[in-house]
Amino acid sequence: MNWNKIKSNFRTVLVTSLFVPVLHACQAQEETHYVPVLEVSELTEGEPNGYDIAFQPTKIKNLANDTEAEILFQNEELSFGFFNDVLFTNPQQGLIVGGTRLAIRTTLDGGKNWRAYDFSRFANAFHSTAQTKDHVYVLGESKYVFRSNKQFENWEVFDCKDLYPDAESITWYKLRFLNDNFGIAVGERKDKLEPLMMLTKNAGKSWESVSLNDSLLNNKSWIDITILDTLNWLVLDAAIGSPFYTADAGKTWSDYTSPLQTNVDATLRSLWMVNPKELYGVGSRSFWRSTDFGKNWMRLDISKPFNPIEDYNEGDYLVFTDITGIDDDIYLTSTADYIDDGRYAFAYKFDRASELLKPILLSDTAAFVGESHAIYALDKENIFIMDRDKLYRVKDKK
Repeated sequence: MNWNKIKSNFRTVLVTSLFVPVLHACQAQEETHYVPVLEVSELTEGEPNGYDIAFQPTKIKNLANDTEAEILFQNEELSFGFFNDVLFTNPQQGLIVGGTRLAIRTTLDGGKNWRAYDFSRFANAFHSTAQTKDHVYVLGESKYVFRSNKQFENWEVFDCKDLYPDAESITWYKLRFLNDNFGIAVGERKDKLEPLMMLTKNAGKSWESVSLNDSLLNNKSWIDITILDTLNWLVLDAAIGSPFYTADAGKTWSDYTSPLQTNVDATLRSLWMVNPKELYGVGSRSFWRSTDFGKNWMRLDISKPFNPIEDYNEGDYLVFTDITGIDDDIYLTSTADYIDDGRYAFAYKFDRASELLKPILLSDTAAFVGESHAIYALDKENIFIMDRDKLYRVKDKK
């Protein structure tokens, strides 16, 4: 028996068995292939090169805190145009995203000039935007992840069908980053009524799908997510905002639906975590708090003198659509149907100590449309609120 040959073959097998997993691990970390938008024919049917919109920002009196609010953008297409999210990387540079036609509007000078991009000729819309150190990402009713540099130049896309090759209709509703590297996007496959989730561990350089095989998730559509760490996540379903929780990065899930959600006409639409022991959720005529990352919820009774929940309970349908914050401060915005004459307030600050809601944009003369789906707080001097027709910048001053 040739022992030298046997030992040589054993070493070959051992080295191969050790090398293959390492090779696979390296392949999993390869960067995703992004393609310039202008090289994707279906994205060049709108205005992919962009066009300029000149605008003169104006100011109005803000009675909420005796300051002035700025109007940074005017939407001239109210019949078809709307914006679902807003992000500013500094007080001068920002973007709003929405629809129709996969619309992005960017500014580098605080709203004096805007660059408009339309990446579709259909009625599809963007729903979410987020940033990392080097890039801005935009997602929505499209199979593509859009990104640009921080000057909103060089738009490029990643085709999510690389992750979901048999999906016919992909929509992403929310992208959030835990830190500069780890982020999660949630949405749905409309052709199969299945939730979708993908994550990045390297600031969007590569994406991987999260397998969602739990029968608990059948016929779900996810609209928001909050991330405690790389293992613990809480998502909201689109129907009534049922929270679903995972402690193992999506392998198993628990249904955290509150009995209050099913016993009263109240939903959850948006989440904001102040700290691991203090999570807030807002929705239709309701404001919620959880101290155990969504397992149990307490519905907050907003006290007088200002209670928009109570004000709109009689007839008009109030929905808190988005919630955000800076450190300990919480801000939220809303819509309300059937307000023919407009609303005098639609965006608020929540005082955690007193549990009072106070307007952060208030007028006794100007009637706001009050169909707002996005609020973003860069700092207390720069809080951006997107109404149906205008983008406002307000200050939070006592």
